[in-house]
Amino acid sequence: MRIGIFSKLGSSGGSEHRAAAMANGISRYTNHACCILCEKQFNKKIRKLIDPQVEIIENIFQGINPTPQKIYEVDSLLIINTDSYSFPRRCYWEGQRCWKHKEPRHTFFIDLSKIPQMVFLFNYVIKPSCRLYTIYEHCPDLRIICANRDYYNDIETKEKYNKIRNIPKFILESPIDPATISKTKNFSSRIRIGKHSKPWGYKFDKENIKLVRKINEKYKDQIVWDFMGVPSTYAQILEQFDNVIIRKEYSISVKDYLKNIDIFLFFIKWRRREPWARVVAEGMMSGCPILATNKGGNQDQVRHNKNGFLCNSLKDFEEKLSYLINNKEKIKEFGEKSIEYSNNFTTEKVIKRYIDFIKS
Repeated sequence: MRIGIFSKLGSSGGSEHRAAAMANGISRYTNHACCILCEKQFNKKIRKLIDPQVEIIENIFQGINPTPQKIYEVDSLLIINTDSYSFPRRCYWEGQRCWKHKEPRHTFFIDLSKIPQMVFLFNYVIKPSCRLYTIYEHCPDLRIICANRDYYNDIETKEKYNKIRNIPKFILESPIDPATISKTKNFSSRIRIGKHSKPWGYKFDKENIKLVRKINEKYKDQIVWDFMGVPSTYAQILEQFDNVIIRKEYSISVKDYLKNIDIFLFFIKWRRREPWARVVAEGMMSGCPILATNKGGNQDQVRHNKNGFLCNSLKDFEEKLSYLINNKEKIKEFGEKSIEYSNNFTTEKVIKRYIDFIKS
């Protein structure tokens, strides 16, 4: 089987990293060939992550020599929707103007009946999936992958998804390569609390600053905060605390960073319904207890009072963090559970479940 992975792929966010991880996993752990089909040009940072066995085809619909016919050369096409409101619509594939665009995204007519299988992976939001009914009638085999249980349940229960409810679907985690994460920690006499992410506003709630202040009032001499990838506005404030380390995003490798973190904090904007956080999965695989907001994919990753805590308020974060600081043996116990649970989303296991789904 030849599997194609299609997306915009011009950025370097979670969906692009997931596309790279899926492609590498297919090439490493299956007998199937894999190619990446880029709507435009491929992000240079993501390109460096791709195994040599994976063929990269850029500018499918753009550039001097577009190659839309390459889409017909795959047996299964995995669409990871970094441009989520266009890709699930038939008009996008047929080169028509769609959604809010004044002009068509491209001018090629893709005959959906000639693509043996299309699998849409909703890694960002699930709402656009309700438009898949426009494709369902034309594609021989259409399937849905949901990033978390919330997304799956939305399709099962909400009226807006009535037209796509019968499309085969399942839940699949983002694959994490264990070789990129260390399960050992460097020694420290202080408890190290950390978070890393892109420095985007929704990735860091302003109440993190209140949390630092409140915890420091009680435990300043026992802890160190280590943040990598903080929005500049908040970084300037946090730098005023002498037990806070601020790093630029990816200034050191995730593997080296997590060796120096004892508790992983995922305190993002309260309104944010994070689909499935790779950073949380990496923190788990490194042996960290996780403190996260009680929403979206966090509920799939964090088993409350087992490998961490799901929090509904600033007070929750303060109380649960205080509990771990006061009960250091729980940090080790929860960390071991994190490693145990993270075995479910190693690349090899995730890819096996994915192949089973598309071949079933």
